[in-house]
Amino acid sequence: KALTNTAQAAVKAVRAKLPAQFRLRNAYTAQGVGWTMATKTNQTAWVNFERYYMYLQEVGGVRVGRQSMIAIPLDPALRVRIPSNMRPRVLLAQVDLQGTLAPFKSQSRRNAITKTYNTGFLIKSGGKLYIAIHTGRAMRKGMLRGQRDPNVRILYVLVPSVQIPKRLRMYETVQQVVREQFKQFFAEAMD
Repeated sequence: KALTNTAQAAVKAVRAKLPAQFRLRNAYTAQGVGWTMATKTNQTAWVNFERYYMYLQEVGGVRVGRQSMIAIPLDPALRVRIPSNMRPRVLLAQVDLQGTLAPFKSQSRRNAITKTYNTGFLIKSGGKLYIAIHTGRAMRKGMLRGQRDPNVRILYVLVPSVQIPKRLRMYETVQQVVREQFKQFFAEAMD
């Protein structure tokens, strides 16, 4: 009982720290922190992260693009939450349109995706590749050096790899909870 209670407390502590360490766009990532209960036959309780993409956040390392490049958002609005119609795969038509529309029941969302499908294009400037779109109005902010057309909005920079720093620190958080709370849970279980 004490092991399981400690694991549950550690899960709460890790989930509580996530919003300060990452921009969470929804609850999916936080729900990936799980625990395994200790039993009489297996007196070990586990705390684990069931989201594959958080492994590099825990240990640090280099993230390499699946298809040779990673799109890094330049627009601050896209860093908070990337709408489905503004994702690089949709803008550059790298996915099947019908397959992209299938999960969306909302007609307005489907229309937004259809409207922006294959509207993006690549720009090479200063040895870097960018994904851009044409806008109906002039956008002075966020223009590249030497860019002459203010109706072009630069959305992403394409890079082959990105260095991911160690910033999750789940192991340290769990260890701290064990040091601070296990004795208390053990005493309660013995009463």
